[in-house]
Amino acid sequence: MEAGGAGLGLAVDVEAGLASLDAAARLSSRLSSRLSSSLAVGAATFLSSAAGASLAASAAFAAASFAALRFSLFGLGLVAAYIGLTALTASALPDPFLGFLWFIATGGGVLVALLVAHHKIKARKAQS
Repeated sequence: MEAGGAGLGLAVDVEAGLASLDAAARLSSRLSSRLSSSLAVGAATFLSSAAGASLAASAAFAAASFAALRFSLFGLGLVAAYIGLTALTASALPDPFLGFLWFIATGGGVLVALLVAHHKIKARKAQS
C-alpha cells in the first residue's frame, strides 16, 4: 500500500510541476512578446529616421551631381535615395508580398531613370 501511495504522491507532484512549468512558459511568452514589440517600435523609429535622413541626403547629392553633370555621382545618389525610400516603404508595408511587388514595380523605374539621366547628361556635356 505504501508503494501505491508514494506513486500517487509522485503523480500529483509531476502534475503540479508540469502546471507550474506551463504557467512559467506562458509568462515568459507574454514578457518576450511585450519586449519584442517595444523593441520593434524602437527599431522601426530608428530605421525610419535613418532611412528618411538617407533619402533626403542622397536626393540632395543626386540633384547636385546632376547639375554638375557628374553621372557616376548622380547614379550613386539615386541608388542611395532609392535604398532610403525602400527602407521607409518596407517598414510601412504589412505584408512581405507587398515588398516583393514594390521591388518589381520600382526596380525597372530606377534603371530607366539612370538611363534617361545618362542620356541628358551626355547631351548637356556635348553642348558645352
